Amino acid sequence: MSGYELALLGGLALLVWYVWDGMRAKERARTAGRRACERADVQFLDDSVVRDKLRLRRASSGRVELCRNFAFEFTSDGERRYRGHVTLCGGQITDLYMEPYRVSSVESPWAGGG
Repeated sequence: MSGYELALLGGLALLVWYVWDGMRAKERARTAGRRACERADVQFLDDSVVRDKLRLRRASSGRVELCRNFAFEFTSDGERRYRGHVTLCGGQITDLYMEPYRVSSVESPWAGGG
């Protein structure tokens, strides 16, 4: 096998790994976003996340790792959409943020009862 063929094979293997790892990261981010919405008692919209950032960073161990930031949307009242973000670095969730949202007020059965 020539050097060109080895480089081509290595590049193809790297591409396959990148796509596979990206799909796995997206699924982890979707699960994390959905669970965060369940804990906050809000509705996770569209059952999806979208990668909006990709970068490299040096981990505390000195290794270079891939960081992916995913965005998702949720609603607390069924009318307004709010955004959330999940960050994965090296396959681990490092940050999860949800925009401040309106909490719907529930009328007390004892209010105004005279």
